[in-house]
Amino acid sequence: MRRGLIGSHPKEDEVVSWLAKGYGGKEVAYILNISENSVKTHIMNASHRRKAKNRIHLILLYLEETGKLNNHAVRNPQEIEAYRELPQSIQAPEC
Repeated sequence: MRRGLIGSHPKEDEVVSWLAKGYGGKEVAYILNISENSVKTHIMNASHRRKAKNRIHLILLYLEETGKLNNHAVRNPQEIEAYRELPQSIQAPEC
């Protein structure tokens, strides 16, 4: 079995890649022919492994890891670093 990025399960990366394309949990479940609970579990596990604070943060980390995050994809890359420095009480709730 192929290992995913940062030791994650390949299915986790597949789920996160669909989220990064803008699909929601229900849509990802349908596309991958898995249950919504499985999608949530993969998101939770991927978030935990990457220490992501929420889905947006998870997607940004995934895009950075895969090299898909560049100056063309994000208007202001400094916003990503600024987000990481926000107090946890201001950031969006975890997945």
